[in-house]
Amino acid sequence: MPLTRLQKRFFLNAAALLVSVAVIVMVIIWPRDDAGDAQKSAGNMPEFKGAIKTFTALKARPPVPEVAFTGPEGKAVDLRDFAGQVVLLNFWATWCAPCLREMPSLDALQSDLGSKDFRVVAVSVDRGGTKVAGEWLEKHGLKNLPPYTDAKSMLFRALGGRGMPTTWLIGRDGRVLGYLEGAAEWESPEAKTFLEAVIAGGAT
Repeated sequence: MPLTRLQKRFFLNAAALLVSVAVIVMVIIWPRDDAGDAQKSAGNMPEFKGAIKTFTALKARPPVPEVAFTGPEGKAVDLRDFAGQVVLLNFWATWCAPCLREMPSLDALQSDLGSKDFRVVAVSVDRGGTKVAGEWLEKHGLKNLPPYTDAKSMLFRALGGRGMPTTWLIGRDGRVLGYLEGAAEWESPEAKTFLEAVIAGGAT
């Protein structure tokens, strides 16, 4: 029995709808490996997936932005001042709950690995600046993290920050090796193994 024009139109529309749904499902659930591609293309960077979040290595490795922020003594500094060291640059704030939970692990990491080759630079974006950040660090007994501040979030924005905490890893040559969004267990064996490999490899 031949189909009527209305029935043909119905079946054609139904088929088109099914194709559209299939495409949407593939886009949403098809496994993506963007971070993996970035990791593979990033030279000798080791992999780090063991501390809650995944470190994303950057292909281009851009130079650090030439944007000043405030050092512990209230003087202007910029990331070029740390040339020759591998720097773990973390942005935090006293009003950011995940940041505050993460801070003791960053303090412990600086205590364990801090040296002429490696440094944790924890930068507060609190508008109260050094006073607010310094008082919070002192109150909670975090003695290994000097109060760096970026009260106007200029450096944070220059790096492309989207939320906090976010941590960038910077090589000895002043280039951004990658970043990690969200809190991580920086005192964990996985994190230390990852960073020790970067430091030993020269982070180039």
